[in-house]
Amino acid sequence: KTRGALRSVDVLSALAQWFTAAPMFFFAVVMLDHWIIPGGLAVWTRWISLAVLVLGSAGYLGYALGVPLLRRISLPFAARTIERSDPSLKNNLINFLDLRRRQEDFSPAVLELVEQQAATDLTHVEVENAVSRDGLVKVSYFMLGMVVLGCAYVLLSPKSPFTTFGRVLAPAADISPPTKVTIAEVLPGDAQVFAGDELEVTASTGISDGMTPDRMTLYYTTASRKYVDEPLDMVPVPDRPRHWRARLRGDSSRSAGLQESFTYRLH
Repeated sequence: KTRGALRSVDVLSALAQWFTAAPMFFFAVVMLDHWIIPGGLAVWTRWISLAVLVLGSAGYLGYALGVPLLRRISLPFAARTIERSDPSLKNNLINFLDLRRRQEDFSPAVLELVEQQAATDLTHVEVENAVSRDGLVKVSYFMLGMVVLGCAYVLLSPKSPFTTFGRVLAPAADISPPTKVTIAEVLPGDAQVFAGDELEVTASTGISDGMTPDRMTLYYTTASRKYVDEPLDMVPVPDRPRHWRARLRGDSSRSAGLQESFTYRLH
């Protein structure tokens, strides 16, 4: 039982340490993506972060779980663990194991007497509780602290950490960096208009920290690539807070109307 308890505590401690270290790593990455690196993490830094997470986790869990699961815990070590939990045993277990190992040097009566004394001593000991769990408890407190810190950040931060999680776990995906302002609705979205017509684009913003953006820009690119990410400042819509609009009129003269297909994005 003691050997099983030792193995279980080692495995649980390793898992608790990983569940503490992984959130700490993600929290550091979130701080870099949200507040330290302008424009957020680049693609190559996200690939490096993912590699560190995957390789570090695999290496640590492989070692921390493999060692306690595969190694053999000796009887003397288990006996010493029990005796440390109850000093009144006074090495009776160790003495019994030592005598049993060299039983040819002692009479059966002596062996029986020592065995009876060891068995009597063990009746006063909770073998399952002989293994110290102090280290596991301390790590669990750290893990709980990281959970509380993460929940507080999710509730109080104007930027979502889940966006960063997606950017790190899928570094090749086209996921924009987290921002304080989110574009809640864009109209008309995909649309068809006649050549020479104009197109009005409106957008509304969702604010997570109570602030209103001071500007919004529409960037459009024509099918002929004559204009690539051509900026067009949007203006606030009167009497409609957090709503913006811009009118697309075609080429730089802004008077010929739309003459070809184009794509646009807002920032």
